[in-house]
Amino acid sequence: IIVPIITHMATDMSIGSKSEAATATFVFADLAGFTALTETHGDAAALELGDEVEEARVKEGLAQAEERDALGVLQRAGVRLERASNEIADLQAFNQHVIDSLASGLATTDREGRILTFNRAAEAISGHSAPSVVGRRIEDVLELRTSIAADLREGAAAGRGRRIEAPYRTGDGRQIELGLTATQLQTPGGNAGLLFAFQDVTDFKKLERDARLRQRLAAVGEMAAGIAHEIRNPLGAIVNSI
Repeated sequence: IIVPIITHMATDMSIGSKSEAATATFVFADLAGFTALTETHGDAAALELGDEVEEARVKEGLAQAEERDALGVLQRAGVRLERASNEIADLQAFNQHVIDSLASGLATTDREGRILTFNRAAEAISGHSAPSVVGRRIEDVLELRTSIAADLREGAAAGRGRRIEAPYRTGDGRQIELGLTATQLQTPGGNAGLLFAFQDVTDFKKLERDARLRQRLAAVGEMAAGIAHEIRNPLGAIVNSI
């Protein structure tokens, strides 16, 4: 290994002036090798070799600097990529929390009607877990008649959501009333399938039936009061005439 350490001046004593000489002193790993080189090829060969070594060192230094710069660029790009990935993961988690916090069941399907997602409320209402229904057809899971499923798809394709209410037996054996609405699932790439929102409307339907029953009972009471009045009037006349 040859390392240049100093450059000195040679003095031309014959003309009494100093002139720069292309000379240098080198540190050799093997001093005997340097002595042999100068003795065999002279000082000029040693100096030429030193120039070549210095040029190689400069190139190596530049290459190392470029490598460090490239490594720095890659590291900074890696940091930015990791930050972007974390932001995307946080946004996805937030969106999933929003979906799972909905009180309504939410299911998405592809264009063939196969279930893609099934939120927590959908699991609670239907009695089916998400892993058990993903990939199955929505009409099989929600027990929709073929005609009803076709009407829902046609209404969604026309841009108008249609709502239906139908009896439904859940996966855990409960009999409930299901209210269901279907709309198109729009993505930047266009229509990707359907979005189904559904609720357990059993209690609401019971309240409706109770209200209708009270109305009928009230109507019967009014009718009975009217009949009693009509009967009481002639009887009063008869009693008064006796």
